[in-house]
Amino acid sequence: MKKYYIKSVLALLSLSFYSCNEVTPPSPVYPLPTKAQVEWQKN
Repeated sequence: MKKYYIKSVLALLSLSFYSCNEVTPPSPVYPLPTKAQVEWQKN
C-alpha cells in the first residue's frame, strides 16, 4: 500500500513540473504614462 502511495505522489509531482512551462510576459495595458508623468511621480 505504501509503495503505491509513494509512486502516485511521485507521478503527480512529475506531472506538475511537466506542466510548468515558461510563459511570455503579458502585453502592457494602455495608456502608458509619459516620461513627464513618471518624473512627476518621482518628486
